[in-house]
Order: sequence, then C-alpha cells, then structure tokens
Amino acid sequence: MALADFEIHPNFTLNDISYSKTSLRALAYDLVKEGATFEIAIGNFLLTWLDGNATLEVKTSGSTGNPKIIVLQK
Repeated sequence: MALADFEIHPNFTLNDISYSKTSLRALAYDLVKEGATFEIAIGNFLLTWLDGNATLEVKTSGSTGNPKIIVLQK
C-alpha cells in the first residue's frame, strides 16, 4: 500500500471526534489559518503527516547536545 493510500486508524480521535483523511486535512487547514499558536503547530504537523511522503523531519530537543533535525519514517 502506498503511503498516500493509507486510511485513518478507526480508533483515532481528536477531542473525541473521529475524522476521515479528508476531514482531518480540512481541520488542519482551519487550525493553520485561524488557530491559536499551539493549534497552528498542530495543524502544520497534521498537514505534514497527511502529505503522502513516507518520512517527516523533526527537531530533537537538544537535551544532550545541540538540537538537530532528524528524519523519521511515518
């Protein structure tokens, strides 16, 4: 199965609401456009998660050295 073809896990909820991939993407856009600062970050993460790529880049905390960008498999 290609990553772009994945489905949202049936037990996934956000604020006790279930979402399809399409409705989750719409929510993410709304959060980015109209959300509070923390909601914008969540929206951007969701858009990255749903973008069809097999990996995502995240920044380490830097608790044991300088923060760095690492690539993770979704």
